[in-house]
Amino acid sequence: MDDRKVQEWTNWSLIYLLSRKGESDTVSQMLLGRDRASPWRQKPPLHGKTADPYEQLWKDVIEQQNDDGYWSPGGQLTSPAEVTTGWTLLALASWDSPSENLDQKLDENLSKSRGRALAWLKTAEPADSTEALLLRLLVERALGSPGRADELRNQLLSRQNPDGGWGYRKDNHLSDAFATGQSLYALSLAGLSGDHPMQGAQRFLLRTQREDGSWSVPTRAIHNQEASDDRLKRTDAVYQYWATGWATIGLLQTLPAVTTADGSGNER
Repeated sequence: MDDRKVQEWTNWSLIYLLSRKGESDTVSQMLLGRDRASPWRQKPPLHGKTADPYEQLWKDVIEQQNDDGYWSPGGQLTSPAEVTTGWTLLALASWDSPSENLDQKLDENLSKSRGRALAWLKTAEPADSTEALLLRLLVERALGSPGRADELRNQLLSRQNPDGGWGYRKDNHLSDAFATGQSLYALSLAGLSGDHPMQGAQRFLLRTQREDGSWSVPTRAIHNQEASDDRLKRTDAVYQYWATGWATIGLLQTLPAVTTADGSGNER
């Protein structure tokens, strides 16, 4: 990985979100992917408090929560509110402050926001997508019952296809890189490592990667809906990026570290 390029992208994303209120899907995943040691979080003291630019993103997330406790999906997404709410809950669960003077009001507001979202999620009808299932698993692991998290992990494993991958929709038994990468990520966080299900998923991703390094996932593999050919061409390109991102995350999260010739440890 090019550390300088990663830092540039991170800085661009943070500045962009601070300059305008991003959708909760984008903000929550930015918060989940934040560098906790980033120099952005080490601002000069201001009247006895440390200014953390990420705290504005936490406030934006709270403001976007609906009265019933859920978060609505962003404009380009057709996922159910359960998916957006799941990612946002995981972001809220990762709340921390680098400041010695913790923002107590923000801490209280985040706690209330989590409580309302969890209450809504308990009453929401479960969606049938793999993403919705693995998010319920991760939310239970972070904020709920370990026993229930184990049950959901077994449900996720039961959806694995014979080729080692997962399909995004329950009614689509063709594996795709998007769902497989997300499943690897979730299972690794849920404590699964190095056994047959994980290795099968890794082999599926390595086998289906294209020559240019990407993974191709058509829109209809994710959303079972009618759309014009022109629109599908545009959205297929978007899902290629998302699929490649999640496939890469899943592999980086689960493949063992290797030692290079210079003695440094790197993921591959």
